[in-house]
Amino acid sequence: MTAKFVKFQRPADFDGKLAHVKQLLEDIEERLNCLEIASSEPDDIQNQLDQCMVIGQKLSLCLCMYVCLCVCVLTRLAKIISATRKLVHLRAQT
Repeated sequence: MTAKFVKFQRPADFDGKLAHVKQLLEDIEERLNCLEIASSEPDDIQNQLDQCMVIGQKLSLCLCMYVCLCVCVLTRLAKIISATRKLVHLRAQT
């Protein structure tokens, strides 16, 4: 049972996916200065708008990845709970 518990503690490549989300968030944090309007020139504003769109896309990607990680963890947790209940039920019968 311990081996099965260890197997289901973390989804495959959880650390890699979490590291990728962390890297995306750090990249976004570095680009946040583009939110301040530095110039009233149309080309500069368009450039800032383009950068903000990139940040928005990265935030959306981070959110999707975070939700997927949470769903994966919750699915694994549900499997552990189910297996534990079955084990308790089997032991109660003996």
